[in-house]
Amino acid sequence: MDALSIVGLICGGFVVGFVLGRGTNRRPAPAAALKAPPAPDELAKIKAVRDSGQMITAIKMYRDQTGAGLKQAKEAVEQIV
Repeated sequence: MDALSIVGLICGGFVVGFVLGRGTNRRPAPAAALKAPPAPDELAKIKAVRDSGQMITAIKMYRDQTGAGLKQAKEAVEQIV
């Protein structure tokens, strides 16, 4: 292998590492950015949607109501009793 090929491989490795590493530094929204929890009647609607097998729709409803992140909303919807 000549020197140019080696330099090309090294540069390519840096580019791939940069692209793959971009999503790892994301942080969840600060707690101050969240709205109040949904009202009891809204929680009942979210629970009904979840119990009908539409988990994604229920998570979207919760996120719209609270401004929560995806993971936080999923965990909250799973815990609604």
